[in-house]
Amino acid sequence: MNTQPEKCPQCGSALIKRQGKFGDFLACSAYPNCNYTVSAEQKVKQESKVVPDAKCPICGGEVIAREGVHGEFFGCGDFPYCKWSASDLSKKKPELECPQCFTGTLKKRTSKTGKDFYSCSNYPDCDYNLPKEPIARPCPHCAWPVTLEKVTKRKGKEQVCPKCKRLFPLKD
Repeated sequence: MNTQPEKCPQCGSALIKRQGKFGDFLACSAYPNCNYTVSAEQKVKQESKVVPDAKCPICGGEVIAREGVHGEFFGCGDFPYCKWSASDLSKKKPELECPQCFTGTLKKRTSKTGKDFYSCSNYPDCDYNLPKEPIARPCPHCAWPVTLEKVTKRKGKEQVCPKCKRLFPLKD
């Protein structure tokens, strides 16, 4: 059984387990010169939350799910050296072209009252906006390039055209 001590990520010296006022922690053995510490509990959490099949886009290291002040986020496993982080690992949706001016894209915005809406990135030259997230499906009746999703208790999910206002069943 090979039990080599863990290495300090800042200086490369061995980490030593210590007991402190707030519980166990790992500290660098080269203490006055290097003041690296990490709680033993946090170290276990970090090791257990490695995201499989995900690589850091900057250095190629492993990606770790971490807990922050604003909730869970993802960061590079080589943290002190690589500071890449992301709040979401999912692929971003492609931006939709504005159907009114054809030069801008539809961006998510928030009103003064806190409601989300989608509007053209060329505002104020183009004032096109939508109250909900647009879907990249053309209207079967007027061929308008974007539609909206409408959910009702009676009919379930439907597709609504923002131009001609017609309803169609939403095909997944």
